[in-house]
Amino acid sequence: MKKRIASVLLGLGLVAGAVAAPAAAQAAVASTSPGYSSLNACNAGAKTYRQTGLTITSACTYYSGSKTWNFTYSA
Repeated sequence: MKKRIASVLLGLGLVAGAVAAPAAAQAAVASTSPGYSSLNACNAGAKTYRQTGLTITSACTYYSGSKTWNFTYSA
């Protein structure tokens, strides 16, 4: 009987863990790249970030306030 209870509790823990994992994955926050002075430099930076395993979530965009090119990425 004790084995069965332990097995059920373990099973519930695994189910709870499986439910929690997608929520944690959804919590990944997009970050903004450092500012680049040109579109070519921004594209090269995005390529480097992608090669390190990060996901580029938006293309290079010009921000007139800071006069820089930025992209967003997430892990």
